[in-house]
Amino acid sequence: MKKLAIILLSSIVLLNTSCLKDKGLDNFEYGIKDPALSSPPGVGFNLQGGANYVKNIGLDVSSSSQSINPNSIVIGYFFNSTFTAEDVHAKLSVDNTILTDYDATSGKDPLEVLDPSLYNIASTDINIVKGSQNATVSISVDSTTGLDPNKKYAIGLRIISASNGITIAKNMDKCLLILSIKNRFDGVYELTFSNFHPTLNPNYDGDVTEVELQTTGPNSCKIYWPLAGLFGNPAVLNGGLQYFGSQEPEYTIDPITNKVTVQNAFVGAATFYTMNPTFDSHYDPATKVLDAKWGYRYVGGQFDPTTSREWTQSFKYIGPR
Repeated sequence: MKKLAIILLSSIVLLNTSCLKDKGLDNFEYGIKDPALSSPPGVGFNLQGGANYVKNIGLDVSSSSQSINPNSIVIGYFFNSTFTAEDVHAKLSVDNTILTDYDATSGKDPLEVLDPSLYNIASTDINIVKGSQNATVSISVDSTTGLDPNKKYAIGLRIISASNGITIAKNMDKCLLILSIKNRFDGVYELTFSNFHPTLNPNYDGDVTEVELQTTGPNSCKIYWPLAGLFGNPAVLNGGLQYFGSQEPEYTIDPITNKVTVQNAFVGAATFYTMNPTFDSHYDPATKVLDAKWGYRYVGGQFDPTTSREWTQSFKYIGPR
């Protein structure tokens, strides 16, 4: 299975809702544009999905300090050479105006600034060592027992300077950490799925892969796909494992009925989902299995094989992440 995953990773293609899309950072779709020809070297947050600067972080209920996964907060160096020729220094600052801007456009409940006394940034001076391309930001959070599990807390981070005249990528200069207490659905899952696309997968083929459900609220999680290294939804398209860009499915479980609904949580999303009306999308607390069937481009609320895209999914809990 591991060998298969490595082979499939090399063939993953990022798709939007209608056509093939290039490889983002590798093709200078975001970050420092076309550095080999006209742009200077630059630094920025190494973001998943380009301009999607939001990072959802799940915290355990604990009276002890806990570290945020350092791989969640990465600052990258971008230039025509893969690695730095010398140490590159970047300076960070906490900037909670990022929360205000996010609240104004997200359409979701306002975030609450995390009390600065509850977290510690190991250093706001970040060093990308000569011969490397990335550096991580270390943040720890103190006791979470006083945090409200029904709220979302946030820290806004911005790169404010870089050494040696290096440019700060203005579309990658900020990062918004949204922190919430891990809910009972959070964890690592084996996902068995099939999906339909009228031209790219008309046979409704599927596969099995490992994913994570990461807390976004008291009863909701977003799907994270380690094989692709991002929040994305696995699909079989053109005979191989792939995913659609600008789509980050979020699963919400009704705390009373255990019914499941799925919606696109990508910031600035233009594609929205419909639950298949004939399928019982639900979570089983006894087995920790989540089943869902949903898609988009339905006609009159119904699946239509001429236009619809659809997934049938079964998540089987493996363990905590």
